[in-house]
Amino acid sequence: MNDIEASQFEKKIRILEQKLKRKAEEQKLLEERIHKQSALAIEIEKQRSEIQSLSEEKLRLMQKFSEQQRKALEIEIENAAIVQKTLLPEKVEFEHIKIAPYYRVSAQAGGDWYGYWECPRSNTFFCFIADVTGHGIASSMVTGVCTGSIHCKILSAFDREHFSKVELQSLLLEVAQTLNIVINCTGKRVGRLLTLLGIAIDCATGEGYMLNAGHCFPLIRQKQNESYIVKNLMIAGPRIGYARDSKFSIKEFKLQKGDELFLYTDGLIENGGMPDDEPSGIINIKQLKAIFQKEETITAKRASIESLINSCWEEKSVIDDTTFLFLKYE
Repeated sequence: MNDIEASQFEKKIRILEQKLKRKAEEQKLLEERIHKQSALAIEIEKQRSEIQSLSEEKLRLMQKFSEQQRKALEIEIENAAIVQKTLLPEKVEFEHIKIAPYYRVSAQAGGDWYGYWECPRSNTFFCFIADVTGHGIASSMVTGVCTGSIHCKILSAFDREHFSKVELQSLLLEVAQTLNIVINCTGKRVGRLLTLLGIAIDCATGEGYMLNAGHCFPLIRQKQNESYIVKNLMIAGPRIGYARDSKFSIKEFKLQKGDELFLYTDGLIENGGMPDDEPSGIINIKQLKAIFQKEETITAKRASIESLINSCWEEKSVIDDTTFLFLKYE
């Protein structure tokens, strides 16, 4: 090999060595990148796992908080129901008026209410039944306002030294007018009005007076000759709270010993019937009149209607509160 060939051979070797060096460097860089990518993949997976753990912990905390809120709300609703029950009168035996009430709410708290009072000094009896629009907590709060207003007017009147029978009509009107202003200023602002039926009876003579503010017409069972007939006591009036200047009127009636009254809220004749329900789920006035007509005690009649409710509303949608009262003059 001459010098020229040797020189060319050496030159080729140097070029190959340079190429090998570059390739080695490229390979090293590639290995470093692969290592970094692998480490990055591990880090990404670690972060993903931590995010999953944090999400699960957040979900557990939210569920726990929601459960605590739910329990707190249930307690508040239960307390509201307890308070509302205290707004209803205790069982009392009156000398001339026998009472058989029924009360059922569609939720834990409702918008139905009733109350009754006797003034021994004047030998008079008062009874009211009310139905606040809607049901639930909001309506139950309005029943509290209603109860307070009526209690205040009735008991204040009884405390008057000269309260007498001649004031029966005027007291019914005072109650309706006062309550109308109160509900117009409060309940109406949250979409809550109420229907009201007020009854006043002179227990010595059987003379009675009724005020109806948009409520269901009550039934009266009266003796006629040797038998009893059942009919509606009809008088109309605006709902309580609808307008501040609403006017109310009084209907007079006369009771004989043994005559009865039946007062109720519309839930009794409207529950059990939803768009997809069978018509047989609804209780009608004809059925109520048939029970009311019977020669039974008012306690037995209440049990008959309760049995009718249970059979008609079984597995039906009960969407409204239900209240009814039997009153018997003795």
